[in-house]
Amino acid sequence: MRRLGFLGKSRLDAASKLFPEAVANWRAQWCFVDEQVPWLSQCSDETALAKQEAVTSLAWQKAQGRAGSIWLAGQQPDAWRQLLFGVHAKNIPEDATARHLLVQAQLALVNALLAELQQAPFEDLVAEAPNAPGGLYSDRLLLNIAGPDTQLYVLLDAALLEQHLPSLPTLPALVNRQAAIGKAKIKLHVRLPLASLALGEMNDLQAGDILRARTELAQPLRLTTEQAKVVAEGYLARHQDHLALQLTK
Repeated sequence: MRRLGFLGKSRLDAASKLFPEAVANWRAQWCFVDEQVPWLSQCSDETALAKQEAVTSLAWQKAQGRAGSIWLAGQQPDAWRQLLFGVHAKNIPEDATARHLLVQAQLALVNALLAELQQAPFEDLVAEAPNAPGGLYSDRLLLNIAGPDTQLYVLLDAALLEQHLPSLPTLPALVNRQAAIGKAKIKLHVRLPLASLALGEMNDLQAGDILRARTELAQPLRLTTEQAKVVAEGYLARHQDHLALQLTK
């Protein structure tokens, strides 16, 4: 089963930083370089490949690893020959030696990219196309290597760039609710509707006076926070010498 990794900004930024230099080093070692002709290496999501009309007819090579896969293809059938042999491409015979060099150069490009990703090298390539290259389900990165008159396409599983994701912040360990709350306190309120009282009588109120209420004993009272959020209901009760609220729910 192929590992999935979604191509977000972090992975794309890492590839854009690492791959151009890797391609330049590979070009210097494997290609007949014309210093006057610059190459361009660009990273994007694979949907950019969908714009190529002949994408389904490309001859893909696949390198399979435990962390993900890489696919290679040339824009034209002779794209690899043009980029490797340069102006000498027409004079290189189509023999076993030339084909061996092409395969080794392709594998060297794959492993140059893997080295930048701190991944183990691959040992071989097989002729196999990616599933729906350039599709909208973007879990692969596209590396476009543009040389004189042709270009190479490199598709990489985004899971290969996992080590270049930013580190997640270290979160404190979870504790049980009782330990988290500790001895924190909250002020609760019980509202008891009182009967009418003359303003003049309020000045003579003393501890122990009895005020009449309109609430019946069978009527539940609500326990609320200072923000008037109901947290429980109950009935009037007595606890030793104090009035209390016996909670029911």
